[in-house]
Amino acid sequence: MKDRFLKYDDRGFKAKIDLPKSPLPLKAITGVLERLLKEPRGFVVFNGLNGMMGKISREASPFPHRKGTLMMVEYIVAWNMDEDLESHKFLSWLNELYEYVGRFIIDDNPRVSYVNHVDFDLGEIDWRNESSSE
Repeated sequence: MKDRFLKYDDRGFKAKIDLPKSPLPLKAITGVLERLLKEPRGFVVFNGLNGMMGKISREASPFPHRKGTLMMVEYIVAWNMDEDLESHKFLSWLNELYEYVGRFIIDDNPRVSYVNHVDFDLGEIDWRNESSSE
């Protein structure tokens, strides 16, 4: 039972997300599936939000992507530590997948991330000057 989940403490991984406000076309989903077939270490998670977060008050949950956000799409690739010398291949695959889907996301420019999914490809954060009260 305990081996059925990924162990990130002994694996390398990289994740990116999108928070689209409009549905992805079937062509985008088909392209994602084609790319997943080429990389067995990769996976994509579609978390449906369907605008429901906009109905929950900011005081109840500090989630910043509320009004109109249909879903959170997570793109992830993970590899064993003995494959670390090949990590550039896995990262290239992830970046290509992310760029591919980006062609279909027309309502989020620039693309955004979420505090639990820090993506340094989008920029850096000076954590010393950030406050949850702002």
